[in-house]
Amino acid sequence: MEKDMIIRQAFFDGELFLGGVGMHNMAASLLPAPKKRQELTAYHVLLTSPWSYHHPDEPFFMPEFERQTAVLSALAWRRYNGPICLVTDGPGAEYFRKYHMDQVYDDVLEILDRRNYGIDPSKFWAAGKIQALHRIKAPCLLMDLDLIVWKELDVDGCLLAAAHTEPLDENIYPSPDFFLMSPYYTWPAWDTKALPLNTSIAYFGDEDFKNYYAKESVRFMQYERDTLDNGSWCMVFAEQRILGMCAASWNISVKTYLEYDRPLEKQDLVTHLWSGKGLFRSKKSFRDQYMILCEDKIGQFRERGSRLWTK
Repeated sequence: MEKDMIIRQAFFDGELFLGGVGMHNMAASLLPAPKKRQELTAYHVLLTSPWSYHHPDEPFFMPEFERQTAVLSALAWRRYNGPICLVTDGPGAEYFRKYHMDQVYDDVLEILDRRNYGIDPSKFWAAGKIQALHRIKAPCLLMDLDLIVWKELDVDGCLLAAAHTEPLDENIYPSPDFFLMSPYYTWPAWDTKALPLNTSIAYFGDEDFKNYYAKESVRFMQYERDTLDNGSWCMVFAEQRILGMCAASWNISVKTYLEYDRPLEKQDLVTHLWSGKGLFRSKKSFRDQYMILCEDKIGQFRERGSRLWTK
């Protein structure tokens, strides 16, 4: 028990990496709000059909710690950066209304289509983010529901920004010839040495490039055929590696905010639950401590007059 407590505290102090980035920021005081927000619109995206594919007889569900994180993400973005909208489908909008989470958003856009249009929902579980890009205008920023930005995010002068680059590790990003593609698919003339871009934060400053990337990502997902998948190979290629190759083909210089190989960096910009969510699902003691930190942070927003919600 004592060892578990030591490990748990080291994780929340940001001294032990167990899949969560910037966990130390959960216990920090809120930074002062900028005198004038930049009014950059961010979007959370929730397409429920991939979840329903794996739980066909159950209504959509998110654990409470994930709901609290999404609420904190929206509150923090509105305080430091600008408006934030939820892009979702019918069941997603209904679920957020059920828990009154819709109240922390500037708008809930019920515009995602649950039909898969030839895209395998078991492989392409984040396809909703690409679908959302077809329906919103640049400049825009997509932000994962499990990521919180704790200060103003600098996007000045850039056409594309992402959380960080990632190395070309074939255990994570197989080469293009690994994928089984329809004979009707033709690979674009991309530089396959271009580094993938982590899209937990993804800013698009140019409408034409946004549309080009979204089109190529969808094209890959629709023409993929029965590739052996480990649960992430197909999706991260479609979303993150293709984004890096698209940016290189357009000669776009990409702004990044974190470093992939420094997950324990004591930065004050973000908290990202990332694969740490598995820890919260399996270990009640970690989950309970995290929920206490969430309640404290929500209290800080309340003291500063942020628009909150009724549980």
